[in-house]
Amino acid sequence: MRELPHAYELLEYAREVLRKEVLAALPADQRLNGLMIANAMGIAARQLRGGDYEQYRELVRLQQLLQQLGIQTDQSIAVDQPQLEMDSQQLQHQLNALHRQLGKAIRHGALNGQDQTVFEFLQQSIALKVAESSGTKTA
Repeated sequence: MRELPHAYELLEYAREVLRKEVLAALPADQRLNGLMIANAMGIAARQLRGGDYEQYRELVRLQQLLQQLGIQTDQSIAVDQPQLEMDSQQLQHQLNALHRQLGKAIRHGALNGQDQTVFEFLQQSIALKVAESSGTKTA
């Protein structure tokens, strides 16, 4: 069992120290680098805090969308399948593969009248990525 604080809490604390104390002491030509490091730490902390849950949900939604479009996928992920059966790398690999299939369907005009559904999926997917990257909440 891990000791407290959690990894994301450590990153959040270190980021706060960097932003409030260290950045001011950096030479002007290094402040941008310090800010980029602080932003990367923030993104990493949010990813650790959230785990793979949102990516897993996106995988399930994407698989369902492709099925609606009549596109056969190699992956078969059930909505109720425990996330723990898949590690982060496998999850990312499967997501990338399904996104490539969706991209191909879009390029070939194979949306079968589901343009709005595809647009809504992409809009939600992008909103979640922006929220994770920027630290903002999604509606």
